[in-house]
Amino acid sequence: ADTPLTLLYFGDTQNKNLSLVSRVIRQAWRSAPDARLALFAGDLVSGKDGQDDNEWAEWFEAGRWLLEGTAVAPAPGNHEYHEEGEDTPQATRTLGNHWPVTFALPRNGPSATARTSYWFDYQGVRIAVLDGTSVLDLGTGPAQAQWLDTVLADNPHPWSIVLIHQPFFSPRADRENQKLVEQVLPVIRRHKVDLVLQGHDHTYGRRGDDAGQVTPVFVVSVAGPKQYRLSDMARKTMRPVGEDTQL
Repeated sequence: ADTPLTLLYFGDTQNKNLSLVSRVIRQAWRSAPDARLALFAGDLVSGKDGQDDNEWAEWFEAGRWLLEGTAVAPAPGNHEYHEEGEDTPQATRTLGNHWPVTFALPRNGPSATARTSYWFDYQGVRIAVLDGTSVLDLGTGPAQAQWLDTVLADNPHPWSIVLIHQPFFSPRADRENQKLVEQVLPVIRRHKVDLVLQGHDHTYGRRGDDAGQVTPVFVVSVAGPKQYRLSDMARKTMRPVGEDTQL
């Protein structure tokens, strides 16, 4: 716990994993060769709502040399789910078949998201992974919030990180995740989580909390080539440091 933690964090890889994301992964490792933990903030693939065998094969090939020697902790994104009954009153989302057989993750999450929410301790840091898609689309926000409250209350370490796909404060234009703000954010604030790592918006942004506290620090990133327009809020509150760049 006394040794500084070095980790790699990747936003959505999703597109062109083999041709472009592979370069980002290699450059990340060159920048932090001592990292032994890699966090992926969801949407690892895109096609067929996470059901495309070829895209999963490309994801593994893109990071093969890193994945073989590094602990990997992914959060599920909306593209790891597939839609059933689309455009009908019975529309719902179901976790894709690849996720549960691809990753050997801790089975310590709430029953509502037993395969996608989990926590673990790593070198003096408690890391909790949430399933944002399930909060927004499947109504598991209260269950995940209660579980997260327990996990953070029992944290014996001085540091904590939450990894989730959808951002609490979206830097993308025309996007809000109100259920996350209402149901989960109070728990993160109460326990003064140090770092919240997110994806989904295909932008990069880093900011503090609206409540004016130093922590939590909220980060959104993207590792793949697809990028979206920034929101007016992001343009007014964040200092631009790059454009059309994989960060």
